[in-house]
Formats: sequence, structure tokens, C-alpha cells
Amino acid sequence: MKRLGTLRAALRDACRYGKHSSTFEISSTRSKLQGLIIRLAHGVEVGMIYRPTRAGFAIETVKQLLRNVECYINDYGNDSLIRMSLETLQEYCNLNSSIGSDFPEIVAETDRLMVKVGEKFSRDRLPIPITYEPQEMSGFEALARRRRSCREYTGKEVEQKILMEAIDTALYSPSACNRQPCRVYRVADPEKKKRVLQLQNNRSSWRGNASILVVTGDLGMYQGVRERSAAYVDGGLFCMSLAYALNVRGLGTCMLNLNMPEHDHDKMRRLLGAGEAEVLIMMIACGYTPGEVLVPKKFHRDAAEVLVEC
Repeated sequence: MKRLGTLRAALRDACRYGKHSSTFEISSTRSKLQGLIIRLAHGVEVGMIYRPTRAGFAIETVKQLLRNVECYINDYGNDSLIRMSLETLQEYCNLNSSIGSDFPEIVAETDRLMVKVGEKFSRDRLPIPITYEPQEMSGFEALARRRRSCREYTGKEVEQKILMEAIDTALYSPSACNRQPCRVYRVADPEKKKRVLQLQNNRSSWRGNASILVVTGDLGMYQGVRERSAAYVDGGLFCMSLAYALNVRGLGTCMLNLNMPEHDHDKMRRLLGAGEAEVLIMMIACGYTPGEVLVPKKFHRDAAEVLVEC
């Protein structure tokens, strides 16, 4: 029965990924179209860093990006994705112009879309060089070594401003083609929090005093069988960054796994109001602590046991 349950869960995951990713339908939902636009814009951005610059590089990708940006504007309006895409297109035009290769049709179409969304964009944006040099790491090392799972909270709600700042920091986490697939649900309603924690198999009363965050990843951002696990990888990176960002602002955190049966995943999605295309990545308890708190003494493996020279 356990083996059949495992097979059933695997088949359900495969069916959900096939349905909600953009593997078979590239742009039938907002998130699928977002994922497509991000992939196209990322391809153009990467091409801009190479020197010498080849005139008209990725021109077909640029044309496809323009078409999909207009479709997005028509269906969903203007947002940060459109601003990023139009800035990328403008940088593409500027870079080609700087090497004496103008593409009037691309410039005209980019300008038209900028007028359509009604925003002003700087005309002097181009990729800039940076130098990688050794940096002072003691601050990050201290943060990483100090971060521990906290299980004692005052019950004071985390201010939205602080939470928004921490999420903004976490959005700088690396993700496949910079797709940033995560969404953060803060469970504020007491009854809903109780039910969400019950689904998470909560048996610890302290969790009720913490602010509860649930992080999801949108499958619509991904395409093809090779990316079937990418939402969990990108989501895990985002969650760790979010925990660090909360810690550095003086909040305690505890990472709570969501390794639950699929029917409980469905129940939690309904409680959160999350879409079927969203997979549950992690639950994070966070909040203010009553001064000094006790934490378990953690065992850490030696680095020499982890590093493998090939």
C-alpha cells in the first residue's frame, strides 16, 4: 500500500506539472505568460554582457518578446514585469545604437509600448562593468552561524513594513532565469492559522504565538521535463534568504516542512486561496522573541566531509 501511495503521488505530481507548467500551453494563463516573458527577457539581458557586441544579436527573441509584452499589457495591464521588459528592450536598442547598428522597427515598437503603458524610462541605461573583489564576510558569517530555529515568541504581530522589506530582500535570491516564482501567504486570521497548523501536523503550542508564512512556487513559470523540480529549488533558495532577512531585522524564525499527504496540500491551498498551479514549498514561523531564548545545541558536519574533489 505504501508503494502504491508513492506511485500515486508521483503520477499526480507529473499530471499537475504537465497541466500547470507551460510545457504544453505556453501562454494560456497569466503566470505562464509571465514565465515566457521572463525567459525571453533574460536571454536578451545575457546577450548584452558579451563583448564584442554582435549587431542584432537575439533579434528573433527580441521580436517575440515584443509580441508577448503587448499581449500581456492587453490582458493584464502594466506591472513590474512589463517595466523590466521594456527597460531591457530599450537597453537592447541603446546598445545596438552605440555600435552603429540601429533597428528602427524595434525602436519604434518599444517606444510605442512605452507610450501605451504611460511611463517614462531613462534613455541612458546600458550594462555596466563591475569588479569582483574579496569582501568583508564577517557580517554574513555571523548571521549564518547565529541563525537558529526559534520556538518561543511573544505573540506580537510582525509589522507589514518589516515583512515587505524582508520579502524584497529575498527576491534577490537566484532563481532559474530570474523567474522569481514564489508567493508568500501570511496567515493572519486566528481560526485559519489554527487549521493551517493542524494540517502541518502541529503539536506545539508555541506556533500559535508566531506569525505564520507559507511560501509557494508557481509551476506556470516553468517549461519542460527538465524544469520539473525547479520550483522547489528556487523556492528553497528564496525561503533561506527570507529567513536571513527576517533574522537580520531582529526576528526569530523556524522553518516548518510541508511534507504532507497530497490531500492535505489541497486543503491548505484552499485555506490560503492559492491556485492549483502553486506547489507548497515551506512554512515559516517568525516573530518577536521574549529576550533570550533557549535553542537546541546543533550538530554540524565538518566541511571536509562535505567537500568532494573530483
